[in-house]
Amino acid sequence: YHSTNMQENNMDKFLKYLPHPIFVGVMAAFIPLAQQLTGGYIIAWAGFAACACYFIAGCTIKDGINVLACWAAGAAASMSIFWGFGALTAEGMAWNPTVALCFCTGFVTFLAMFFENAKFLQLIPQWFIGAACMFAFHSLAGATATAANPASYLDSGVRVVLSCAVGQTVACVIAIGRTKYAAMMAAGSDTDDSTDAEPEAA
Repeated sequence: YHSTNMQENNMDKFLKYLPHPIFVGVMAAFIPLAQQLTGGYIIAWAGFAACACYFIAGCTIKDGINVLACWAAGAAASMSIFWGFGALTAEGMAWNPTVALCFCTGFVTFLAMFFENAKFLQLIPQWFIGAACMFAFHSLAGATATAANPASYLDSGVRVVLSCAVGQTVACVIAIGRTKYAAMMAAGSDTDDSTDAEPEAA
């Protein structure tokens, strides 16, 4: 009897938990769907990275806005690195490419650190993630960074930031949905406990 009761309890717990992974799975599907519906303009893998950043940052709408702002700042930082690299390696300056890239990266990172106490821009690690997505996508797209053609990396930056916004939106809906469902289940559990409780002796 005890074993059967435990199995029933485990099954009951599983069935109560089951809506969580179903809901998260359905919401996660919206990220690649957004990529398909936009003809590839939204970057699914960047959206998933942003989704994870939302949960790491704290799971509130304010945290999501903070992440989005820092990703945008990181993308802008990447653009400035691209621009600086293109300018320093262009004819007339002709810096060694490795030296130019290292110098631009170090200098821009140095400047970024001054924002760690700025409201909505203080999550410097999120700058790095946004910048990394920008570098990765720009490289995967086969685009080149030149000071004379900033549009070549500006478009990449916009796409990364929009993909971040999609990921943040999906993560926000997941957090709200799971929180409400957990509260609903907790309320139902309290009601069951009060119903099953034996009446106190007179």
